[in-house]
Amino acid sequence: MSKKKSSRKPVASTKPSKTPMSFPVWRLVAASLVAALSFLFVIGPEKTAFFSGTLIVRGLLTGLAAGLLFERKEWGYAAATALIGSVIGLIAVATANTPISAGTMMLGAVILPPLAAGLIARFLPREPEWFTVGIVIVVLSGTLFWSLGVIGGPLKSELSTVRAKAAAVPQAEQYAIDPYIFIKTVDYMRSGLGYYQSFQLAWDEDSRQAGTVPGALNFREPTLFVLWNYLPGATGGTAILNGFIFWAWLGVILTWFAARKFVNDGVAMLGAQLMVSFYVYAALGGMWFTLAELWASVVVIGAVALLVRRQFLASAILITLAVAFRELSAIYLPAWAIAWWFGGERKRWLPGLIVAFAGPLLALGIHIDSAPAANSGGLPSLQEWMHSTGIPRTLTAIRFGGLFPYYQTLLPTIAVASVVGGALVKESWLRWTLLFVALVPLVFLTAFSKSEWDYYWALNFQTTMAMLASLVFVRVFPSRGATTAP
Repeated sequence: MSKKKSSRKPVASTKPSKTPMSFPVWRLVAASLVAALSFLFVIGPEKTAFFSGTLIVRGLLTGLAAGLLFERKEWGYAAATALIGSVIGLIAVATANTPISAGTMMLGAVILPPLAAGLIARFLPREPEWFTVGIVIVVLSGTLFWSLGVIGGPLKSELSTVRAKAAAVPQAEQYAIDPYIFIKTVDYMRSGLGYYQSFQLAWDEDSRQAGTVPGALNFREPTLFVLWNYLPGATGGTAILNGFIFWAWLGVILTWFAARKFVNDGVAMLGAQLMVSFYVYAALGGMWFTLAELWASVVVIGAVALLVRRQFLASAILITLAVAFRELSAIYLPAWAIAWWFGGERKRWLPGLIVAFAGPLLALGIHIDSAPAANSGGLPSLQEWMHSTGIPRTLTAIRFGGLFPYYQTLLPTIAVASVVGGALVKESWLRWTLLFVALVPLVFLTAFSKSEWDYYWALNFQTTMAMLASLVFVRVFPSRGATTAP
């Protein structure tokens, strides 16, 4: 006898469905923190008028970062976290400034961030991916050029002043800082002299120096100067400044590109925004844009971006170029050995490993052999490098170039976050590689120093520090399709 079919309808499940209402609170807190940091990581403030002029940019960047963290149906959360983050950022910054008009605060911190975040989350198409990539690149590019004063902004007059300084040819015995040695070297090269002869003449004309350059490493490596020699500009200083503006743009975009391998595009913007601050300080805070460390760091982050994408040979070529720009970049080389050992493709990556070590050694060997130094040995003794004061020296170094609110506190925190970020990456070979990339510059800055003035060495490591710091959010906001989420 067949069983009678029940006419009762199935009872609906009481298990809550995954709707926006079940959004984890801890993720909202993390999103609010990202929004607050995006609001803070903008140049200034130094005075009320300066800060007021940055509020609109702060609001738009906060809105974009928060909007990219959420899907379309979550646009309300995007708006809410943008508002929370911008208000937190405004309160934090306003304590260091005289009162700002209520209208400016309302527009930059209360209206624009949630409005932009909600619209971006709701209407910005996630596919095709290049559309989102294009939007972020345009916004980051605009932020950099506005911050530098290239397209308006509160520092436009400062850029004009720096352009005038760069256009002047340094006069013999009238300068006493390294940047003018570098500029004068390029001026001599443009007159037809070779690099080493040009550097020797520029060195001798510095009021602090006399005679032959003492050691091979007192010369800078020639590769970067050869590049500068071919850049457009009426004088060496103008050519270097023009090139640096493009190079800074490349550094901002590559820092974001390297981070987006692991984290959401909105989170990856944080590292790029940090680099905007560093580059503005380098361009407008003195003649720091002539320092090879800054130029080498852009090549380093490009090499790291390729390495984490398993483009081993291409990354090896770039790290060789970075060392040819500035020998300090060589401290990253063991990261390529770590990646080769743990990456699971030792046979295929072996040519890249050889290039990564042989290339820099060859570049340094040719330079040391070619430099007409007074000290024929060319290399300083280890004792000359052991003058670091330890942690205080490291703190001074990593704070160099900060041009955003509370950088004295935030930059040491960011340095620690770069180590934590590397440790949180789930894939083993990437985790060990990135931990090395994060830790070794900090150890190097703590242990080695030639004088109290070489804190600028940290410029060689800023791109990797900024990129890795954003990875503290890798388990909360992983990149699309990433395997780093828990």
